[in-house]
Amino acid sequence: MGVGKEYHIWNALHHDLCANQKLTLKKIFRTKPNLAFLPYPSQELLIRFLMQRFEGYYEHYFSNLARGRVRIAGDITPCYAGLDPHTFRTIKTRMESKGFRVKVVFLLSDPVERCWSAVRHHRRVLNLSGGHLKTERDTDHLRRAFRSDQMQFRTRYQQTITNLEAVFPREDTWIGLYETMFSEPEVRQLSAFLGIPANLDFTKNRVNASPKHQSSLDPGTAAMIRDFYSDVYDYCNERFPQTKELWRQPTGQLTSDILA
Repeated sequence: MGVGKEYHIWNALHHDLCANQKLTLKKIFRTKPNLAFLPYPSQELLIRFLMQRFEGYYEHYFSNLARGRVRIAGDITPCYAGLDPHTFRTIKTRMESKGFRVKVVFLLSDPVERCWSAVRHHRRVLNLSGGHLKTERDTDHLRRAFRSDQMQFRTRYQQTITNLEAVFPREDTWIGLYETMFSEPEVRQLSAFLGIPANLDFTKNRVNASPKHQSSLDPGTAAMIRDFYSDVYDYCNERFPQTKELWRQPTGQLTSDILA
């Protein structure tokens, strides 16, 4: 994965709602807002800046990573869910020019849980950076945020899948469910898709899980979000029947204890 986790290249360049992810020289020479300038930027920020600024540097960087014993490189962010087919095709073409076979992994989770997790993650990131979300509870923030364009482009899964399948063949696209991804069968299937040995230790790991530290999600709020994203539930219930058991249903209640 290189020096970073989420590089935010393609969304920063090709999605209006992610323009704040564009790096400038001023941004990369500061670690946090309102702090003095650093004598030099972090390696991660510098590489991201070069990827955004100079065409070809993105694929050049990952090509340099994939040498010797390294066979797979990757770039991950939920923001890529909002990319259009033209951008996906650009990524595919440019990476293939360096000899890569591009494979897509797209994970879906219950839209209610996805929005709820995003709010908790936002608070955690702000806390780590010294910011804050006023004094409101996470659930109050969620009620204001779940209808936002920022939430919607990450949660309207049917649109993302349509855009992906317009560019990538089925054999190079793996769509999974977060609720089952830590099971042994899923780890084996994903590993086979990527062409790597299955490491079942990953069935025990939860990386970057957002703690529900402040307040639980009340059924009324859950039902409100579920109804707002009813088209997503309908699509996924049809395309991925497991979601009928794993995700919230119209009553706003879970039919499985997996997410309890």
